[in-house]
Formats: sequence, structure tokens, C-alpha cells
Amino acid sequence: ERILLQALQNNANNNTSIEPGIAETLARQAEVASKQHEQMGLTPVLLVPAPLRASLSKFLRRSVPHLRVLSHEELPDSKTIRVSSLIGGQA
Repeated sequence: ERILLQALQNNANNNTSIEPGIAETLARQAEVASKQHEQMGLTPVLLVPAPLRASLSKFLRRSVPHLRVLSHEELPDSKTIRVSSLIGGQA
């Protein structure tokens, strides 16, 4: 998140660019986690900070079309979430 937020802040026109290796790792990990959740009968959701939501949703739509990208603010307080996977760390 930190790297992505920095890239977004450094790019005034919101056409965020990140290192290709990081982008590839992020897409691959999101795809693997999404498939695992679908196999368990769960809806895959990626929860991210609000400033990253639109950019990540657009980026991941190509490689993981069924993944829903939501910001923390979009979750109602009445909903309980369970974190079952983390992406973006070491592969």
C-alpha cells in the first residue's frame, strides 16, 4: 500500500505508474487469491485505502475481472469482515 500510495501522490494526473515487477507481482497474487476464494465459494474482495481504489480496480480488471475492489470507507460499520489473504508482500 505504501508504495502505491506514494506513486499516486507523486503523479499529479492520476496516471499512476509503478515498477513493472511490482505490478506483475500484485496482479499475480491477486489472481491466485481470487481463485482460491472462488474455489471456496466466497466472493473475492480486495480491500484498499480509498485513494487507491479506482486505480487498482482499473489495473486489476484485466487480469482478475471477478475481483471486487473496495475501499475501507465503502464497508458499512454493521458488516464484519474476515481477512483470509494478503497480497503485495514477498512472493
